[in-house]
Amino acid sequence: MDYLLNRYVFDYLPFQISDELKKSISSSSMSVIKIADWFCKTQDLHNFIENHFTFFAVEVLYIFLFIFTLVHAFRLGGRYIYTWLGIFMLIILKEIVRFFEPAFDLQWHAQGILSFCGGRISISQIFGTQQVFIYVSYVFAERMHLRRLGQSYAIAIGALILKLPFDFIGTHFLWWTWDSNNPLTQEKIYGVPWIILAFDAFSIIEFNSALTFTRKYIVKDSYNWKL
Repeated sequence: MDYLLNRYVFDYLPFQISDELKKSISSSSMSVIKIADWFCKTQDLHNFIENHFTFFAVEVLYIFLFIFTLVHAFRLGGRYIYTWLGIFMLIILKEIVRFFEPAFDLQWHAQGILSFCGGRISISQIFGTQQVFIYVSYVFAERMHLRRLGQSYAIAIGALILKLPFDFIGTHFLWWTWDSNNPLTQEKIYGVPWIILAFDAFSIIEFNSALTFTRKYIVKDSYNWKL
């Protein structure tokens, strides 16, 4: 870092700076680099494809599907955009809870193409899988014209139906592992803890219920959220 700063930064400054200031700038730069490296890690793409092709393929697939759901939401506009953004906020909130509360950190992800927060969260976990499962289920439930309470349960069931094969295959290929020492993960179906499915279903039901509540009681009547 000292060489790079001296060669490409300090030599081109129109004024001179002291050695102590140079050391301070170099130290601060290293701290920023360490934080950035912790926040987002990448891997050698060739080696990653060669050694973990299934994980690479599924990450690329769900990133594309993530983009398709975003395009669909913007194409239809209105409540679909807000719902998509709400789903994204729900995913971020769940990851924050997992990060800061070890009791909820039951799933340990392998490092993907890009991994965040010290390699704990793969890119497809935030920008991919959850949006696809929940948003697609939401759109299907909307087309069924169910009552609001029934719609929440329909979205949860639909999301689990889409998610189960992904969870089974991911567990088999070790795209992640489960905290086997936690009593909550002892009861499993094809290697997937029941508590994970229950938590996903509960969070989706609560999310859609909150979405319905805010639309009905907080948004002004003059705002047509059904657009």
